[in-house]
Amino acid sequence: MKFKLLIIILLMSSDLNAGQTIKDYGRSQIDSLCKVVCDIEIPFEKRLNGIKQYELLPLYCGYYDMLNITYSQLKSEAAKRKNNDDKLFCYSALAELNICSARKDAATAYLDTAETFTDRHISTSTLANYYRVKAMYYHKFTDYYNLDAVIFFQKALDEYSYFPIDSHPEALISILHSRIIGGIYRRDTFYIMKNHINLTALAKVYSSPLLDFAYNDAIAAKNSIMFGYSGDTTALNTSIFHIIKTIDAFRTNKLPHYLYNYCLDLHVICANLMCYKSQPDVALIDSLINYAEQHYNPNDTLALARITQTKAHFYQIRDMTDSAYITASQSGKYLASCYKKDKYSTLTQNIKLMKTLTLQRGDYQSAIIYADSITTLERDTQLNDIKEMLLQLEFEKKQSEYNALNDDLIYNHKLYNIYITICILLFIAIMLTIFSLKLKRNNLNRSVALMRKENEEIKLKLKLKEEQAVKSQLDKYETLSDFCLKEVELIGLQKDVEQLYREKAELDRQVEEYRKKIEDCEKELNVKQTATDIINVLIGDIIRLINIKMPDKTDLINNARLLKDDCAETLHEKCVDNISVSLIKYCLCFAIGMDSVAVAECFDLEVNSVHMIRYRLKKIFQLTNDDCLDDFLQEILLKKT
Repeated sequence: MKFKLLIIILLMSSDLNAGQTIKDYGRSQIDSLCKVVCDIEIPFEKRLNGIKQYELLPLYCGYYDMLNITYSQLKSEAAKRKNNDDKLFCYSALAELNICSARKDAATAYLDTAETFTDRHISTSTLANYYRVKAMYYHKFTDYYNLDAVIFFQKALDEYSYFPIDSHPEALISILHSRIIGGIYRRDTFYIMKNHINLTALAKVYSSPLLDFAYNDAIAAKNSIMFGYSGDTTALNTSIFHIIKTIDAFRTNKLPHYLYNYCLDLHVICANLMCYKSQPDVALIDSLINYAEQHYNPNDTLALARITQTKAHFYQIRDMTDSAYITASQSGKYLASCYKKDKYSTLTQNIKLMKTLTLQRGDYQSAIIYADSITTLERDTQLNDIKEMLLQLEFEKKQSEYNALNDDLIYNHKLYNIYITICILLFIAIMLTIFSLKLKRNNLNRSVALMRKENEEIKLKLKLKEEQAVKSQLDKYETLSDFCLKEVELIGLQKDVEQLYREKAELDRQVEEYRKKIEDCEKELNVKQTATDIINVLIGDIIRLINIKMPDKTDLINNARLLKDDCAETLHEKCVDNISVSLIKYCLCFAIGMDSVAVAECFDLEVNSVHMIRYRLKKIFQLTNDDCLDDFLQEILLKKT
């Protein structure tokens, strides 16, 4: 497992670009790569990211079976996931593989499925790759200058423009060169040079055989078209020089598979251009024609027509008029069986060549017929070009209208989303305000209840002090009475003594009554202080504070609900002195299991202050330092479960 992960990490961290890396791979290396990517023991994301590093893999490798199995397995795994980005990548890769293998039906099916994911949340790079593959589909199965291909290549460039220029270099080269090929067949030098400028900018930060090939091909195409318009020999020589460089790049490097037939076309074009030189290299022309003839598909009639036409031109410059005429006639037969639109330029050149050859042979009547055919063909071609231009203008107009409507729709949708968001935020703000006001009202009610209880406690304490003052006055009077009684006894006034004894008894009775009244007041104070509503308020206040400041301490809340109803009476029985409501509150906190830090946090106290409270409570309950205050309070205050 670790070894496989190491392999895929090495693949992902390669410093070589995609074209150079794939160039060095044979069947065994591609097979190893596919086995690693298909290994389900490796996480899917790592395998997919590993294969994504080779974005143009289907273009470079002719191993259809292995790659089809690999991408199909990744597609099946991606279908089980919710990531539409991975699904779009897999379908695009399968479509590109079938495009390069000329399987139009399969490529169409994969692209139709891939299109269903483009309107979802897709990354820019994956969407750009889909547009590039879609353009290649039209490039492969229609004309090189198909309008749909032009549109989708432009969409791909627009998406790639969000990235640095050297982030997807091979994909950009593929797009720019395909656009250059379209410009060549349209004979649009401005379009060719616009894409050539982009290639020049890319060449400043990146280099590869594919970039060299595309760069030289653009220069060759521009000069070839210029020679066709002006007959400038400098443009001719420049075009031949750069075409030979592109042919060398094709023969010495692994280039994308879709360029194979185009490179063979370059052999024929180069041979044809060399025939216009004042001193053509016959051996080189012959080798170029033979190479193309050996490697062309024998069923490609347009390619055979180009080869035979170039041969006819080659025979003409060697003064082999009859051979040239027979060969040109054969080229005409091939062209007659073609159905491709891009045959017209070859057909025009062939008719011009036939006209020249018939003039050289003295067949002026046939030459006139060929001249009329050239005029008719050029007129039809111009009419078709005009129709295409009008259609393109109409399409661009409709496209601009569609884009404007789409922009309005997007703007309205964004505006609607903003309104919805504002309404939701306002609703949340109102609900939070209402909740805050209710919470403040509840807190205020609790505070008022506590203040009332404290006022009652203060009043009871004042009444107790007054009773104690009366008791002290009675004690003083009793002492004076005893003193007077003894003084009377000393004088010997027995009668007075008896009267004094009677008065003393009466005073004792009054003192006893006052003492009973004081005890009744103290009992009344204790009863009122331990009333159930005070305890309930204290417990409710403690639970509220725990919910606010320690919401995870649910065990404390459960313990608080286990407190006895007669907690206050129990505490008064156990203490040696009166105990206030605030101290009762701290007793309840310690009884439910709160430590000093938790109590300090709940009531915003210093921990040292809490320690002092615990010390005072121990003194009140006559506990020693070894006794545990928490255990004592839990034993007397909590219900038995």
